[in-house]
Amino acid sequence: MDTQDGLCQQGKRMAGGAFLYWLFEVLALCVMVKYMICQLAILMDRDAGNKIGMAIEAIVFTVLSTLGFACWWGITGTGYDADCEYEDAVEDLMDGDPAQFCAGSGATVGIIAFALMFLAGILGVANSFMQSDLVEIKYSQEVPMCCGPKVH
Repeated sequence: MDTQDGLCQQGKRMAGGAFLYWLFEVLALCVMVKYMICQLAILMDRDAGNKIGMAIEAIVFTVLSTLGFACWWGITGTGYDADCEYEDAVEDLMDGDPAQFCAGSGATVGIIAFALMFLAGILGVANSFMQSDLVEIKYSQEVPMCCGPKVH
C-alpha cells in the first residue's frame, strides 16, 4: 500500500461518515418538524393527537440523531487522542494507512449539537406525557365585528 491508498481510504471514510450523518440528521429533523406541528396545535388549543404518538416521535428523533452522530464518529475514526502532528499524518500515509482525524473545534461543536438534540428528545418525551388525552376547545359566543368570519 502507498500514500494514494491511504488517502483513498481516508476519503472513503469521510464521505461515508458524512453521508450517514446527514441522512440520519435530515430524517431526525423531519420527525422533529412533525412533532413541532403537534406542539403548535397545542398552543392554538387544537387537538395535537395521541400523546403516545408524540412521545414516539420524540424518541425516534433522539434515536436518529444519536445514530447520525455515532455513525459519523465511528466511521471517520475521529478522536481526541489521535496523532495531530503533521509528521505523524505523513508517516501514516507513507505506510498506506489512513491518517487519523483529530477532533478539534468542529468535533466539539458536533458533540454539543448532539447533546442538545438528545436533551430536546428527552424534554419532548417528558412534554408528551404531560399532555392530557383530550383537548377541550371553548368556543366564544361573541358576535364577530362587521359580519366577518368567526374565529374560535
